[in-house]
Amino acid sequence: MPTLLARNADVLVTMDGGRRELRNAGLYAEDGILKQIGPTAELPATADTVIDLGGQIVLPGFVNTHHHLNQTLTRNFPGAQNNNLFPWLKALYRAWARTDAEGSRASTLIGLAELAQSGCTTVFDHSYVFKNGNNVDCQIEAARDLGVRFHASRGSMSLGESKGGLPPDDCVEEEPAILKDSQRVIERYHDASVGAMTRIVLAPCSPFSVTATLLSVWMTMADPMIVKSTASSVVPILKWLVVPRHACVSMIATSSTKMTAAIQPTMRRIRGHSGSSVKIHARVSM
Repeated sequence: MPTLLARNADVLVTMDGGRRELRNAGLYAEDGILKQIGPTAELPATADTVIDLGGQIVLPGFVNTHHHLNQTLTRNFPGAQNNNLFPWLKALYRAWARTDAEGSRASTLIGLAELAQSGCTTVFDHSYVFKNGNNVDCQIEAARDLGVRFHASRGSMSLGESKGGLPPDDCVEEEPAILKDSQRVIERYHDASVGAMTRIVLAPCSPFSVTATLLSVWMTMADPMIVKSTASSVVPILKWLVVPRHACVSMIATSSTKMTAAIQPTMRRIRGHSGSSVKIHARVSM
């Protein structure tokens, strides 16, 4: 099994019960699972991958517990500014419904890269408008390209205006189609194993955009498959961050080549950035 040794960190923040902060310390992992943390002198002498963390701080990766990555590209949408929730939603529903798979992937890549730069290594996302060819698949692909741990929700809206809901009828889905695709996504992507990088959450949007029937059926669907619904908590597994004292956050994930290839073209095309400042090293789970 592959092994990883990260050593010589100025400080390793354990976040254990004693809130220890270890000097000249590091961590050792086997097959992506953390086996030991402590002073460098007490760790194994070598591993398949060895990272020198001199001048840096290591701490557990942050966990983002609520996001809407499909909405990254509609920030500062003119018709939605300075509004309360319902007018804001009504201004944006159709823009989200027109988002295709390519747009969703780009939006997800940018949102995930921003989270990585802030030190987040585990992300729960709630996307719920799947029209115009948009799907969960392109978001999971984006997360895998960046190397973040991803809890992807197959959200939904089924209660349109004509039935008393808030969203326009052309922005909602038929419930049989929602249930069929939810089953497909669970069977294809959900991984309940320890250290899993991809898990699926069933996430009806809100009481004003889904029916009570859908809520009930989804709870029934989720429980036997050990899939979380948004009615229960998501307990992700932490990674570890490396924070240079005088640089941006460095996330322990997969490889810098993988991150660069994934995000740079999108950042250049959509935001005009020349590249990403996020550095990716190696994935570690607790």
